[in-house]
This record gives sequence, structure tokens and C-alpha cells, in this order.
Amino acid sequence: MMNLTGTSKLLAAAAAVLALQACATTCPNMDACLSTSPRLDSRFGDAANVAKAQQTLNPDASKNRNVVAGMDGKSAQETMVRYRDSFKHPPPPANVFNIGVGSGQ
Repeated sequence: MMNLTGTSKLLAAAAAVLALQACATTCPNMDACLSTSPRLDSRFGDAANVAKAQQTLNPDASKNRNVVAGMDGKSAQETMVRYRDSFKHPPPPANVFNIGVGSGQ
């Protein structure tokens, strides 16, 4: 049977081994987390910039000073006025219960 001093030394050694094992498994993980942040921060916004570039049809469109073919200014202005007014006074919702009822076929 072991005496109390031997048991406490054994417990201290076991605690030291567990502490070393915990440090050995935790420290590399913390190092990996710390080292990825600058790498990720340097590429912050790349996805948004790529998506914006892919959606741009003509990047040099602002340099083209030719008149745009299409509507004249008065028609375009009235279209925008009607568009904005459609949000002020939206059309009444359609009654979905009457759609397709009573068509006779």
C-alpha cells in the first residue's frame, strides 16, 4: 500500500502530464486561429468586388458621351413620376377567389 506522500507525487505528475497534453493540443489551434486573421483581413471585400465586376456590362460606360437612344427626357420624366406615384397609391389587390371561377368551360 502506498503512503500519502507517494500518492500526492503521483497525482502531481499526472496533473503535469495532463497540463502538457492540454497545452500541446490547444496551442497549435490557437496559433492557427491567430495566423489566419491577417490573411483573411487582407482579402476582405474580394467577393463583393468580384460580384460587382461580374455584373458590370461595360466598365467604361461613363466615358461614352454619346446621346442615349431611346426615350426623350419628357417621356422618361413622366414615366418616373408615374412609377413613384404607384407606390403612393398602389392598385387594389386582386380578389384571388374569383380567378378562374365562372369561365363557363
